[in-house]
Amino acid sequence: MNTLLMTLREYTTGALNIVIGDSANVHSTTALRIISEVSGIIPTMSCQYIKFPSQLEVRSVMDGFHHNLIIWDIVAWWPGSVHGSTIFHNCARWAQSENGEIPVSHLLADSGYACKPYLLPPLSNPQSLADHQYNRSDVTTRKTVERQYGLWKKRFPILSMGMRCNPQKTMAFIVSTAVLHNIARSTSKEEPPEGIGIMWLLRLLCSERGLNIDNNEPMPPCQQMYHDDTLLGRADHRTIIDEHFY
Repeated sequence: MNTLLMTLREYTTGALNIVIGDSANVHSTTALRIISEVSGIIPTMSCQYIKFPSQLEVRSVMDGFHHNLIIWDIVAWWPGSVHGSTIFHNCARWAQSENGEIPVSHLLADSGYACKPYLLPPLSNPQSLADHQYNRSDVTTRKTVERQYGLWKKRFPILSMGMRCNPQKTMAFIVSTAVLHNIARSTSKEEPPEGIGIMWLLRLLCSERGLNIDNNEPMPPCQQMYHDDTLLGRADHRTIIDEHFY
């Protein structure tokens, strides 16, 4: 139990190993070893706790979308700061969507993504009232995803503060916190309490870095590369707007 608590303290405070070791009355090298070992074990549980919905589960996922705030999929092996469209365009879920292997449904995306039959970004140049209503609905629905990210970071502030470790361990930390977040959401819908000290530190980091560390960084124009809309995607997009927003 103490090994898990030491690891959780790392995830929630990002404290130095010597500080965590002192609090548990162990040497800093022992604390480092324990945190590394536990962070190597938790991601092996991801196939149990982070699962993309099957065709039979899609309806229940849609019904509970706005309050479950569960992480359904995760890709954590990209180093540095990369826009989501780049990650999606190179992951297995994209290939499955392109091949029609994903259950009949639609994924919402921001304007950095292409319009596909399965992928619906907002309209870049809305003209009619229906177009504007669709865009408002798109943005409102995607805010639920941003709320899930915010809750994840609130539960594990190390995700916002940054991690002082190598990329391999960073990936393990990210997947571990995602697994723990889903476990927490499956047992209780209560939000984690706000630590005054942690929130003060996050605001300080935000001020120093000059960006909103609680949200994804905006996509630079040079990364807006996946606007390879398909005719079928645009036609499907228009059909949905005409049938549901007029």
